[in-house]
Amino acid sequence: MSMSNYTSRTKNLNEFVRRTPPSSSSPLVLLLPHSGLEYDAVSHHLDLSREDVRKTVVTGSDHSVPEVIGVRERDDAYIIWTELARAVVDVNRGRTDYDSMSVEGGDIDPKSQGLIWNATIASHPDNIERMLTHPYSYEEFENLMKVGYDPLNLAVNDAMAKAREKYETAVLFDVHSIWANETSTVQKGHHLGAYLVGKPLDPPSLDEKGTPHLYLMTSKDTITEENISCSPELIQYIKNHFRDYGLRVQERQVASPRFQLAHRKYADLAAGYQVFSMEIVGHHGLEKNRAEGELLFEPDPDYLKSLQDAFNEFFIGLRDLKFHKSAR
Repeated sequence: MSMSNYTSRTKNLNEFVRRTPPSSSSPLVLLLPHSGLEYDAVSHHLDLSREDVRKTVVTGSDHSVPEVIGVRERDDAYIIWTELARAVVDVNRGRTDYDSMSVEGGDIDPKSQGLIWNATIASHPDNIERMLTHPYSYEEFENLMKVGYDPLNLAVNDAMAKAREKYETAVLFDVHSIWANETSTVQKGHHLGAYLVGKPLDPPSLDEKGTPHLYLMTSKDTITEENISCSPELIQYIKNHFRDYGLRVQERQVASPRFQLAHRKYADLAAGYQVFSMEIVGHHGLEKNRAEGELLFEPDPDYLKSLQDAFNEFFIGLRDLKFHKSAR
């Protein structure tokens, strides 16, 4: 297959990856892996004639993260993101997390929302659509890794190494947002692992039985049950900080052991590398279908301001990091 309409956009191997170094060295690395919307580079592989596929490509989820956390105003942290839509390549997965439906010669075990997505997001398994018109050749896949996946992961590793060199520690904050809906995945069949969107969640509250404002994603050792991605002191600091702003944080373990997520790619407590992810529940109102310009639900300006204020002070607190050096 000719790749003329693919490689013409990728002469610069760092084209899709952006990074903003801090004005001075910082132990904090902010990763926004799913804020990109660019998909024209591989449009010949995406079945954009189907409405459900288009919705998956441009869904508002995660695209609002830079606005919610005020990241454009920050100059005190490494900020790393990609302009590629995650429907093109999910840079937050492992490099081998793909199947034969997405890349020729791939694993026969379905990985519908793996490194290369091959199924759309739907409300019921019967409504799932194939996203790709045909699998990538291995040559095309390797080219995509060189322009989108490898540069981002190299940028993260480089930023963390520089932070650790100066501060003896580095903290990677992997930031996402989540639908204000119940979510699950397909448990068996042709589209194993594809996302399903359920009924809307109630608005977040401080009630321990209600919807949290933020999900804190960490990772534990399957045998010892000890956190392997970040220290207990850091976890408690995070929960206490956001509660001071009237926001409840609920800790969750990283959902799928099937994929090599950021916690497994970058964390190493013994070496001083800490990693945690956060999912922002979407009732703040900035999440939208950017292609159509439509809000996904009514904005909540008070909730949004609470989030922005809390994140601003959170980043300032994380710059210091004195509270977790005992973890080394």
